Amino acid sequence: MSNEELAPAEPCEPPAPLWVPVPLGTRAYNVCIGRGVLTSLGNAVAALAPQSRTVAFVIDGNVPAGLVAGAVAEVAAVRKTCSLALHASENEKTIATLDACLRFLAEHRLERTDVVVALGGGIIGDLAGFAAASYRRGVPFIQCPTTLLSMADASVGGKTGINLLTSGGVLLKNMAGAFHQPLAVIADLAALDSLSPRLFRAGIAEMMKHAFLAPTGSRLWEATVAFLTSHPGPANPLLGDLIRRNVELKAGYVVADEREELASSTGGRALLNLGHTFGHAIETLAGVSPTDDPNDAPLMHGEAVVLGMIAAARVAYGMGVMRQEELSKIISTIELSGFPLRVFGLPPVEEILARMLDDKKVSGGELRLVLPHALGDVRVVSDFSRIAVTSALRTLMA
Repeated sequence: MSNEELAPAEPCEPPAPLWVPVPLGTRAYNVCIGRGVLTSLGNAVAALAPQSRTVAFVIDGNVPAGLVAGAVAEVAAVRKTCSLALHASENEKTIATLDACLRFLAEHRLERTDVVVALGGGIIGDLAGFAAASYRRGVPFIQCPTTLLSMADASVGGKTGINLLTSGGVLLKNMAGAFHQPLAVIADLAALDSLSPRLFRAGIAEMMKHAFLAPTGSRLWEATVAFLTSHPGPANPLLGDLIRRNVELKAGYVVADEREELASSTGGRALLNLGHTFGHAIETLAGVSPTDDPNDAPLMHGEAVVLGMIAAARVAYGMGVMRQEELSKIISTIELSGFPLRVFGLPPVEEILARMLDDKKVSGGELRLVLPHALGDVRVVSDFSRIAVTSALRTLMA
């Protein structure tokens, strides 16, 4: 797909959209980032799925009505459309909601050449993507992320899935899913204008994760710090380029290890899980809040990932594989972003450790952790100090 094929029907205002290729052979696609780029959605469908007749939108109910109407109208000019609005929450990212998505596609008689469009944040992208991967054993889909977290990270790479709820009431993050690459990712920065400050900041977590992973000389670290020190928000002129740099880093890992199969402890897509083993365990806990107000519970994904990165860095420092200087850089960057270093309502450490054993990186019954040894030097390790893990988790408790 060329830039011209995704260009809007009418000239768009500057700055011009930014483009990042994800070169995966026959599954290659482009990520388009910019203000107003959803006006290219109809052109994208016509160019990328010329045999399609119907486009099914799966929409986050929190996306502004005007943005939804505009995106649907662009596609309705070239294809028949249908829409399903969902409430996006981790507790509803379940097999029941997946079933509702699949029934919706079947009721509208989508065929294998038709297209699913995910219009929303990471939860909707995961759900709609998994539905597209499952329906008729796979139909095409397009990611239209509307949160900072999904633009910088979740919409790229083809990971789709849902959470599972055990008979004991424990929520297991992304335990069922499929790898299913999109036809394209169209990230319209205008969608970020309606986000609450807390939700916008949650996306900064994944961008900091990428900055900690970035190799020396990539300039992603410097770009992230520059953004954080210049009134970080949707109107910041540095935002589009920063998202582009994040997508470039993510795409590099995806191309090198699409299905997270590399066994090397020093590379592979598993490194993108920095902070997530701790974070997923904490995120699923009811009543955990960044403030002392229970109304602010539960934690958002980005908030939990930040805590996970703090814990991972402190484990590495406690094991003697990270210098104090490197730990201080990570902690000071997190403080600069405004995330709390401690949260309220965490249960005893033993309960968090038990939940961590449900992590997808567990191998042979043994927990593996993604630990930073230095900025740009992150590794998957199975030989770690349990004492350091326990100590790190306790430092997160307000």
